[in-house]
Amino acid sequence: MSPAEGLSGILCRNRYDAAAEGATACRDGHCQVKKADLAAALAEQAGSTRRRPELPPQPMSTVGQERTEAVERHYRQPSRDGTAPITAHFPKEVRRQLKGLANELDRTMHDLIAEAFNDLFAKHGKVEICPRGG
Repeated sequence: MSPAEGLSGILCRNRYDAAAEGATACRDGHCQVKKADLAAALAEQAGSTRRRPELPPQPMSTVGQERTEAVERHYRQPSRDGTAPITAHFPKEVRRQLKGLANELDRTMHDLIAEAFNDLFAKHGKVEICPRGG
């Protein structure tokens, strides 16, 4: 690899100095320009024996495909299938009191929150759909 190729970082059979032209992809548009890594270039020139493992280049894809691939890569507990997190921020004392009540009643915080949601739904004439544990 020539020094020019190493610094421009083009990962394509249609190599050209994209960095000089300010381009972000090769002429065919199917690969991206890898930014020059000055530290790696200097270390290589100095004969450094410390190497970072290089990741294989990722092909360009559409945003929808990236999202789908990211979701498929992460493990999700089977018990969480069909569920979605509901997050709310309250003063710390609210959590302490909820946790204390759960301890007193020998129930989980999740079960108490499910009961509260179902009570709220019933109050407003909605179906009580929040599942409760034991």
